[in-house]
Amino acid sequence: MALVFCSSPQPYTPAYNDQTIVYNSNQVAVTDFKYIVDVQVNGGTVFSNDILPRPDGYLVYDPREIVQNYITRDYFDPTSVTCKYANGKSCSVVVTVKEYYSGVVQTTSNVNYIAFDACLNDDDFRAYNYLNYVSASTNVKLLSSVNLEYNNPEILADVKNDIWIHFFRNNCTSIRLRVYNQLAVLQGTITLSIPTTNNFIYYANIGYKTLVNQGYTPLDGWYVEVAILNVTTVYYSSTYTFTDLHTKYDKYTVQYLKRNGNIQRFNFEMISSITLNKKDNTVRLNPKRLNSGIYGSNSWDAEVKTVSTKSTKQIVLNTNWITPEQLAALEELWDSPVKWIVDSNNVYKSFTLTDSSMSMNKGFTDPLISMKITCEYDVQETRQRGL
Repeated sequence: MALVFCSSPQPYTPAYNDQTIVYNSNQVAVTDFKYIVDVQVNGGTVFSNDILPRPDGYLVYDPREIVQNYITRDYFDPTSVTCKYANGKSCSVVVTVKEYYSGVVQTTSNVNYIAFDACLNDDDFRAYNYLNYVSASTNVKLLSSVNLEYNNPEILADVKNDIWIHFFRNNCTSIRLRVYNQLAVLQGTITLSIPTTNNFIYYANIGYKTLVNQGYTPLDGWYVEVAILNVTTVYYSSTYTFTDLHTKYDKYTVQYLKRNGNIQRFNFEMISSITLNKKDNTVRLNPKRLNSGIYGSNSWDAEVKTVSTKSTKQIVLNTNWITPEQLAALEELWDSPVKWIVDSNNVYKSFTLTDSSMSMNKGFTDPLISMKITCEYDVQETRQRGL
């Protein structure tokens, strides 16, 4: 008997990408030979599969369809001003491969890994290295292969922007925010405690809402020094600056789930327009008998009665002039499955994009690039019946 391990996912792997597990055996010629694969996520139900070997004798199995159902986003609270455990953002996977022949299980082997809420494109996944995403040793990495994306000068942080970070805890105990005004004068220090539930994923808003909750209302030019610490040892540090996007129009921020599992934002500060669409369900009733004893209708009565009215709201948002790099970054907004519009009152409203295509102008023929998106709110409003 010889169950030979060939390959498996990396110790931390995106839950929505391939998680291929490969084994081989030299006993596949036995009449009743088969592989038995058990998949258990978070110590819960065991899903068992009997799998016959391929013609070359190998077992090639991908548990992704089971694993991704354990990824949820119920944890996300846009009103949060503390650091919280992102329950459901990642899960622990155990795949047990068994070699069965001659009527009994002969050899057993386990594959263990952590799957987290990410779905890289094919090119990025081919070059995927979990060390670019997962906290290790004496450092903390955000769920991104680059440093604080909101510190990217190509993506402005408006004075009212919420700034979300997701990271593997790696035994860290707190997030420290040092708030400075535009003259580099320290205004105060905010400490957000990190729960010690486990070493999985945590999230925090280190932007506008948290600062205001602590008594600091950011203005143009204010900046924040961010540090993630294990007691007093800094495992991560960076800085971001608030910028007031001066515009005569209403400003809207779009927050959206990125492929790497973090939440990114983009500001639409040019003219916007709102459209209401409604659908009436009606019924035509027979004339009723009037007091005079004849059939007919009063002038104020209607034969066509509205049984129900449902309306949806669409809003068209426009960017200012942006760079080709910004436009390329917005590709993730266009195809993201989870998106919110944040209005001037910092209220989050879920929406879907009605645009079926996106033009990727590279700026060679026309250096002036802007983007327009049509958003339909996910909430459908109803009205009283007309009966």
